[in-house]
Amino acid sequence: MPNGSLQDALLGKRCPELVAEWPRRFAVARDVAAALHYLHSVVQPPVIHGDVKPSNVLLDGEFRAHLSDFGLARIRSEEEVSSTPSMRGTVCYVAPEYGGGGPLSEKCDIYSFGVLLLVLISGRRPLQMTTSPMSEFEKASLISWARHLAQVGRLLDLVDPALQDVNREQALLCITVALLCIQRSPTRRPSSTEVFEMLAGEVEPPPLPLEFSPSPPGGFPFKSRKKGR
Repeated sequence: MPNGSLQDALLGKRCPELVAEWPRRFAVARDVAAALHYLHSVVQPPVIHGDVKPSNVLLDGEFRAHLSDFGLARIRSEEEVSSTPSMRGTVCYVAPEYGGGGPLSEKCDIYSFGVLLLVLISGRRPLQMTTSPMSEFEKASLISWARHLAQVGRLLDLVDPALQDVNREQALLCITVALLCIQRSPTRRPSSTEVFEMLAGEVEPPPLPLEFSPSPPGGFPFKSRKKGR
């Protein structure tokens, strides 16, 4: 692919357009969501990718994103998944239940997509070691930092300062979807179809769960994004 992987283009800063332009990052998020929706809900039998991460997202000449590397992918047939691979995804992206020895499911892909969304929004790796003071050390884990910012009602602090002309509504939407995807309970995570529809503006995201809600509990306002049918 002309623009390489998302890992190199964004985290390696090889593509200035992706580093600075919010619409390109938002388009990547929607492209990957569409790919997962296709694998989980359109293809029969459904396919579970098993290793969603930036290095497995390739960018073409127009920065359209394509999910690649199906080496850990498995087919689900009649509620059963073909043999579980001995290698279980990538550290920081793998769902906790799967990394802990549980079965592979579509909700594992959803968790990984949630982490990838946080990386897209923040422009940083999910685990970033720092020699800064302790106040900065708590930011080392992107997932923990995102949970903290949700609880104190400062979600937009996640947005990469290198981005220009960020659409705040779209950024809040992406962060909210990411948090829904990384919920600890697999059953509470949205399906790939729900993720795709939320990012496409066809349905509104539900309120954040209590584990992410500010105190006192409250939602994050969104304008109606429903399209006429």
